[in-house]
Amino acid sequence: NKITGENYIFYGKKIDTDIKHIEFDHVSCRMTVEMNDGRRMDLGVRIQWLIRPYIKKEQQIAVVRTKDGEALDGIMVPVRHMNKE
Repeated sequence: NKITGENYIFYGKKIDTDIKHIEFDHVSCRMTVEMNDGRRMDLGVRIQWLIRPYIKKEQQIAVVRTKDGEALDGIMVPVRHMNKE
């Protein structure tokens, strides 16, 4: 959100464990979600150049579960910055 400076990750499936943090790699521009049980999930996309300046300074990201375009629940997740330039 350009106006408020907030960043969101939206997802549809229920996650069966808590998210520990999200890593943003400044070199590859990719994000990886790390769970409390040690599992790691790459989001599968490279963060677009338009969004990178906002992600690069973010300390937390809202992770929001949705269904049919409606927000069901969400949490704030800390961001770990990797390979910071």
